[in-house]
Amino acid sequence: MARDEEYCGYCFHHVDFPEFTFVRKPEEDWDAVEYFMLASPFFSHPSWWTCYFYYHQTMIYQMPGAYSDHLWIPAPTISTLQDHCYAVPPEDAHFYMYYLEGSIERAAMMFELDESKEGPSALEEVRWLDSLVPTYKDEGERIAIERWVESNWGMFLERCKNQTLFRRVSEKLPDSIKRYESVERRARESATLVDLLKEYRALHTEER
Repeated sequence: MARDEEYCGYCFHHVDFPEFTFVRKPEEDWDAVEYFMLASPFFSHPSWWTCYFYYHQTMIYQMPGAYSDHLWIPAPTISTLQDHCYAVPPEDAHFYMYYLEGSIERAAMMFELDESKEGPSALEEVRWLDSLVPTYKDEGERIAIERWVESNWGMFLERCKNQTLFRRVSEKLPDSIKRYESVERRARESATLVDLLKEYRALHTEER
């Protein structure tokens, strides 16, 4: 297959519908560091790869992502949190990343867990990723939780300061990465959101 040769063998097709294929291509010039890469205990530098989905010869979707050891992780979607007392986002608005259950990003990542590929060795990375990046049931839940966090802004900031998971993650950061203060801050805030998501769900389950 020409496309398989073009993308150095990183080409896959649907068994039942072979007209659908996807490929991954390395982005050698990309050097940005994002905290979702810390899912690997061996992270030392970014390894960005873009995934392209095709129907026959027509590209229908593409998503950036990065390898974290054996696991290719699609870049999560970016959202913003802010103190609800501000009418417009302040300059120090807090950016974080998230996934949605059933999204193409989650499906593409879980594809890596097939035992014919790197599955067993990547399970621990998925566990770490799910401790760092929240996965919402749907957009409605995302909006509700963001509003809940913003209305309890002081609590959120305090929980971020005391985030214990991040301390363990921080120990894995190479010295060359530790200078990226924003990476550390966003990892701490995102891990706190994962904790708060569990508490929010438990709270609303009890109310029912």
